[in-house]
Amino acid sequence: YIPVLMAQASIYWDMKNYAAIEKLFKKSFEFCNDHDVWKLNAGHVLFMQENTKYKKAIEFYEPIVRKYYDNVII
Repeated sequence: YIPVLMAQASIYWDMKNYAAIEKLFKKSFEFCNDHDVWKLNAGHVLFMQENTKYKKAIEFYEPIVRKYYDNVII
């Protein structure tokens, strides 16, 4: 499910339609919220929107950074 969802999101990303991706991700939240790839891409989508949803994006990024902190290049 995740690869298909990310392929759909990629189409909207290329069109810079971040609101459509956010809507797509909201529909998939129940099934995908445990997957790091989904969380990372959801954070990217929120970060890229013009109305700057930085605080929401951080909520998606922070658990991933904490989980992989030892492997992050600083």
